[in-house]
Amino acid sequence: MKMEQYPIEDYRAEIAAMRLDGDQERLRFISAAARFAALPNGDAKFFLRWPELAEKCADFRELIRARVREGLWDLKFADDDYLGIAVINAEDFSAFLTLARELTPTAAKRWLDGETAEVLEHWRHEANKIRLDAEASKFLEGWNDIFPVREDLRLDPVKNPAGFELGGCRVIQDVTPLPEGWCDADVDVDDE
Repeated sequence: MKMEQYPIEDYRAEIAAMRLDGDQERLRFISAAARFAALPNGDAKFFLRWPELAEKCADFRELIRARVREGLWDLKFADDDYLGIAVINAEDFSAFLTLARELTPTAAKRWLDGETAEVLEHWRHEANKIRLDAEASKFLEGWNDIFPVREDLRLDPVKNPAGFELGGCRVIQDVTPLPEGWCDADVDVDDE
């Protein structure tokens, strides 16, 4: 069953009301602003504030790297809906990196230097190859309906929650039962 998209004006109001007192609040704002900018009917107004917010952080690059470490831990150890949330967090920061490069290239060069960009790309890579359990898959199917970010910004598990990475290829789990009698033939198996 397809869910309804989250009301864009409600999301806009939630982001506008976010507190920006500390580094963690600023980072949450940047993440939410990236998702808002990535929505087909969203805009980049909030997102374009990220360089100003990065400037206010004690150490923005380390803040990003710490968030990536936390996100990688979540991908490794979370399950059910929490695994779905871990993938969404990775998608938000993946969108942040892509949009920063597209919309604010000068700030991206300044704040998202080699190592910081590399860890964000590593997080995206790890999230893209994650194997989802049934609950995480169901969660992401609903999330994709509610917050349908631009196709080019979606991570693979969000594009296709029923799939997983295997040997560098995206594998789709087929949950369709095989037809009755598909393998009723007598099969001789030698034990040699």
